[in-house]
Amino acid sequence: MSNANDWVVYSLDDAIEASCMKYTKRMLAGPNPAAKMIRDSRPEAYRIGKLGEWAVGKWAKDKGVPILHHPFRESYQKFHSDDDFIFELLGEKRQIEVRTKARSVAPQGHYNYCSDKILPHLLYVFVSYDKSAREMYVLGWADWDVWRKNGKAVIAGKENSQFRHKSNEFTAHISSLGSMDLLLK
Repeated sequence: MSNANDWVVYSLDDAIEASCMKYTKRMLAGPNPAAKMIRDSRPEAYRIGKLGEWAVGKWAKDKGVPILHHPFRESYQKFHSDDDFIFELLGEKRQIEVRTKARSVAPQGHYNYCSDKILPHLLYVFVSYDKSAREMYVLGWADWDVWRKNGKAVIAGKENSQFRHKSNEFTAHISSLGSMDLLLK
């Protein structure tokens, strides 16, 4: 179980934000259907997603985790099904899906994490972006077993104590996430 003592916190600076914005703009310029959807919806959400990917990549580098694939590409002309990351964890290749939630405060264990889909082969890593402090919190992970035990389906428009759900999705409390350090043991 993840708790505040397990969370990894990274402070953002202008250079990190500018780098993530550069990759977001490359994504938005791509010709694939996802890029059109992004341009027509909320580009800011994709910048926040890139910040979360940066934080997870930094965690992996800091821990010496081999990164076999990363989502920071020179071109987004073609869809790449391995995005976000592929890490080598304990001798196995694991496909990582990063989910980032922007908040105006630091996260709490009773806050929710969400995903619009759950695929059994993915390892979901959750990041919280505290906009006011410019800090990224790598909170923990959820695999198929964590989702089955803790996840609940939520209908778009339903409110919880922190926000209104914008889409149909699955949700659970941050405290139910696995500690990032457990991925290395």
